[in-house]
Amino acid sequence: MEKSVFKYHKLDWTFFIAALATIPIWYFTSTPLWAVIILCCIDCMGYVPTLRKAYALPQEESFLLFSVQVVKCALAIAALEVYNLTTVLFPATIAVMNVLLLAFILAGKRRQALSAP
Repeated sequence: MEKSVFKYHKLDWTFFIAALATIPIWYFTSTPLWAVIILCCIDCMGYVPTLRKAYALPQEESFLLFSVQVVKCALAIAALEVYNLTTVLFPATIAVMNVLLLAFILAGKRRQALSAP
């Protein structure tokens, strides 16, 4: 396995700190829905550095892995006994973020192919 040449950006640290700052809020929420909403926000912020890297260095990301994650989330939603915002929001958010990640990988590969000599 090769070592990545990816460098962290100030934006990555900003999202990391923002995600950490929301954890106490999540801990003290009184309703499950708000806890899930905050958790989804934390996860979305956590995806930002990965999205950046997927576009910059698409060859270092596994298209298959993120595709399987989308299928996993779809199956998790299908397996739910009760459908409401509290139960569907988190797996749906992860599925959407993984689809977005797949799009960033494809866009990064296309960018590299167009800029290749």
